[in-house]
Amino acid sequence: MILLASGASGQQAEEEAFADALTAVCESLARQIARDGEETTKVIDLVVEGAPSDAAARSLGLEISDSDLVRSSFHGGDPNWGRILQAAGQSAVGLDPAQLRVSYDDTLVAEHGVAVAHDRADLVGRLTGDFTVVVGVGDGPGSARIVTTDLSPGYVTFNAEPS
Repeated sequence: MILLASGASGQQAEEEAFADALTAVCESLARQIARDGEETTKVIDLVVEGAPSDAAARSLGLEISDSDLVRSSFHGGDPNWGRILQAAGQSAVGLDPAQLRVSYDDTLVAEHGVAVAHDRADLVGRLTGDFTVVVGVGDGPGSARIVTTDLSPGYVTFNAEPS
């Protein structure tokens, strides 16, 4: 994406309003790119909170969203928080399992690194389309949101064909 401003209008945009509008456009484009992925069936907002910094949160989020096991569980609508914690553990960011919590669409499934009672059947029934996963890793100020997708059998088949 290239953003250009000539100044020809003679008007100066209010900085905060401009930043909000630009952020909205970028978020829309990111979601469209994800939705257009080969054989994608779901778009997932992965939010990491409580990291030591925004950069650490982004690193954790990318590690999680790059995991084939995590993305496969997204496809199946399986709130498999263990796969998320395993992927997060691959990151160079130090984690304390006692501070980890995971929720799927506002349903807490793990806290302090252990399962939390929830209505699994209800939750799985709600994970048939796009959804949000929030991973809390501590009480730091860092946060990040990663737009990712599921890993469907169609994606594997499509990419296994000769190009």
